Amino acid sequence: MENGCAMGPREKCEDWQLRAGDYRSLISDPDFDSKFLRESGLIPNLLDLIGDARSATLLDAGTGTGWLFEHVKPRSAHACDIVAPPPLPGNVQFRQENVASLSYPSETFDIIVASLLLIYCADLEGVCGEFRRIAKPKSGKLVVALMQPYFYRTGHVVNEGQFLITRDLSTPMSFPLNIAERVGPFRYYYRPLPDYLNVLIKSGWVIAQIRDWFIDMHAYSNVRTNTKIQRTGSIPLFTFIECRAGNQ
Repeated sequence: MENGCAMGPREKCEDWQLRAGDYRSLISDPDFDSKFLRESGLIPNLLDLIGDARSATLLDAGTGTGWLFEHVKPRSAHACDIVAPPPLPGNVQFRQENVASLSYPSETFDIIVASLLLIYCADLEGVCGEFRRIAKPKSGKLVVALMQPYFYRTGHVVNEGQFLITRDLSTPMSFPLNIAERVGPFRYYYRPLPDYLNVLIKSGWVIAQIRDWFIDMHAYSNVRTNTKIQRTGSIPLFTFIECRAGNQ
């Protein structure tokens, strides 16, 4: 459930706890496009940015189903979330955690993964600061996946794949949303992309690279069935940020 380990008020945590099973079913359901989008866009880009983790101490923050450990085999594997995941591989150490106030010791992790987590976090500064605290100095790496901030739920697709923006992109906001119009509602936090970058930099992270991912509409047209959301390949869906621990 790439959501996070306590993102805000208690009722928001309870939203995720109540709907965890529905969310897990959604992302593996071939009748909805979440599975395709994860397998074609989210997972390959995250794995590429994580790189060789075999000798690393790695934390998957907001682990959800724990899917990451099907692909990555770190020397020391750790995961946290607000909801206990399905059984994880025996070598993965899981904790229920508040990502804005983590219990892990400082300077612990070589790699931290935050997949679709920060978009549900009310305290962005607190979370990014905690990630920097628990990362190893100089060598620590943070890999972030976001729904592309400027185009996720800020408008809708119109004729010929064009995207009509209907929200004010200049101002941070939050609103309830249902994922794939099916599971939720969850509290989503819209922030312009520079807000994420500036908070990461202020927290002591150095931005190593940023990339966007666009849907291959030909491939997408062959797998869509019951999904109600109209999509386009003209705008990016996911944004990925790789950070390195800077000197403090």
